[in-house]
Amino acid sequence: MKMKKCVRAIVMVLFVLYTLVLLYLMFVKDRGGILSGVSLGEYVKEMSNFVPFQTIGTYVSALWNGTMNRIIILKNLVGNLVLFMPFAYFLYFFTKMKLKKMIVLTIIILLVLEMLQLFTRSGAFDVDDFILNLAGAIVIYWFLWRKTGSEKDVSVSGIGEG
Repeated sequence: MKMKKCVRAIVMVLFVLYTLVLLYLMFVKDRGGILSGVSLGEYVKEMSNFVPFQTIGTYVSALWNGTMNRIIILKNLVGNLVLFMPFAYFLYFFTKMKLKKMIVLTIIILLVLEMLQLFTRSGAFDVDDFILNLAGAIVIYWFLWRKTGSEKDVSVSGIGEG
């Protein structure tokens, strides 16, 4: 029992650190002066993509025909896919949430973060970022759920045993 409390405390510290890094990446890093001289309405218009797979398609096409630096493409596609994988792990670790509920909660959190980026002018709203973030989170959560064998055993007791 003492070991479980220790593991839980360590994971909580890691969760806090992950959250701080995530917020830094989303709201602080490389965010200076993006369209600072325009109205919020113009900013939203210029910094939004509501067309699913438009950005992903552009990156895949550019990768295929060599018109964009591969590092930029991989950083954006893989980065967005991986960004919320730790979130899914922490959610899995701390809750007994069913997969469907996890998906709904993750959708809400991602939408709030994307909207905050847009309205605080610290980034853009891109539905493709949302799709990739959600896909990464679902893959990890599903993998961990499958490892324990049941949605009902999505808790601390299901991790690190056997």
